[in-house]
Amino acid sequence: MDLYDLLTGWVPDSLADYRLLIAMVLIVAANVLVIGGFGLLMTRAPYWLADYRVRQGRRVDMFISVIVTTFDRPNYLSAVLRSLSRQTDQRFEVVVADDGSGPDTARVIAGFERDLGWRLRHVWQPHDGFRAAEIRNRAVAEAQGNYLVFIDGDCLATRDFVARHRRLAAKGWFVAGKRAFLSKEFTDRVLETGIH
Repeated sequence: MDLYDLLTGWVPDSLADYRLLIAMVLIVAANVLVIGGFGLLMTRAPYWLADYRVRQGRRVDMFISVIVTTFDRPNYLSAVLRSLSRQTDQRFEVVVADDGSGPDTARVIAGFERDLGWRLRHVWQPHDGFRAAEIRNRAVAEAQGNYLVFIDGDCLATRDFVARHRRLAAKGWFVAGKRAFLSKEFTDRVLETGIH
């Protein structure tokens, strides 16, 4: 049960579902009255719902595959791989889905093999126009995980990125996220200094 189900006519069928319904209504009311919006609901409710799913036995133990799509942006890919190598949850692999990049990208990936070891794989196809969907599908075929996370080759992951996905994951559910856009100046600084 999620907010969509609640808004589209979901009917509680157990005491736990009624408690969940009441708690969600209270969260929405508190946001509207105290905060004046849905900010807290959108940032905290998914974690609360994940805890509910664990109690209901819907959570699955998993190995996560993070699939990173890239094409000829080795400096961006380096920053992404650096952010993934510093995750608090290390039970995952990285599959770089490369849509025909040159040797510089391969050198970047090789440079991270020390940090990520066996958990880093490079899936490459020759460049023949924009074929991101095809290389993603090839990466999925090579992935060892039973839970897949897709990010672009210019998106830095927070240190708890994998841990949050693991916490939110539940059988039969799809998790979507969003990214924050950085200015060109700040992006250049991140790429030059390695901070994030």
